[in-house]
Amino acid sequence: MQVSGSQANITARVLYESMSQDVMIRVVRQLWPGYDLHHQCGVRDIIPIPLQDAAKQIVRDIISQDLYVDFVEILLKIDQDGIMGRHYPIPRVSELVKLLREKGFVYDRVNNSFLEDPRLRRTQNWGRLKAGTEYNLALLRVDLVANSKVVRKNEQELVEKTFEDIRNMVRNAVEKRLGRIWSWEGDGGLAAFYYGHRQVLGVYSALEILQKLWSYNFFTCPLKDSLEMRLALHSGYMRFSFEEDELRKSDVFRNVVQIESHHTPANHLVISSQIETSLDRPLASLFHPLGTTDALGLSTYALEVEP
Repeated sequence: MQVSGSQANITARVLYESMSQDVMIRVVRQLWPGYDLHHQCGVRDIIPIPLQDAAKQIVRDIISQDLYVDFVEILLKIDQDGIMGRHYPIPRVSELVKLLREKGFVYDRVNNSFLEDPRLRRTQNWGRLKAGTEYNLALLRVDLVANSKVVRKNEQELVEKTFEDIRNMVRNAVEKRLGRIWSWEGDGGLAAFYYGHRQVLGVYSALEILQKLWSYNFFTCPLKDSLEMRLALHSGYMRFSFEEDELRKSDVFRNVVQIESHHTPANHLVISSQIETSLDRPLASLFHPLGTTDALGLSTYALEVEP
């Protein structure tokens, strides 16, 4: 993210008006272990550094390492929770939040993190995730059943229109819950959730997709037969990449694909134990154990419609 000179100056002012040099260094070391202020300033350890100069150097350094937003998140956490066991208010930290909002970021209070404002843009990494860094993510795999049969039995124009409808249906359910579509192959794809209660949001997205699919089949679908879909949800730590080939190397990615392709019946949502243990009791009660020997501890849900 580009940080303007005025934004950097305001950030430095927030630092030197609210904390000592020792505290500044302690804070920046949460992001930059071993940070050496004297080395960064190019002076010997015995030479004192004025407080304002120290603050400006720290801000320059965090900007150069693309750590500015992370740094503001730490300042907000200190303002809310304190540091070193004591209350530590930072009076002007709200100015930094306002400046980031003007840059297109909103604050997620569940995870105490900034993410891109979805009203302005939606990118694969929420504007924050860095390639090569591990994150705890929930992945939702969506796949239409018997895709080749659908293509053979129907006119191409109707098939393309239907697949586009399904893609929009999935996208709407995912993106309104802070998720992102990571890949789409015409008849299915992969969505990811990072912000908020990611496992819960992934489940609600999948439940909505199943409900919308039933309505689509009943009222709208122009094809000769109703569509069927398999959905699988799994979560865990994985290394983020903008390249799908790299994402495919992660256990989380491989597991969610395996759950969907090998263990998910048509028109069902199957979740792993990593998802189920994150749900509250009423939501978890919708799922029933799936009779497999898979180590992922799978549970399943199917939409039941009364006649």
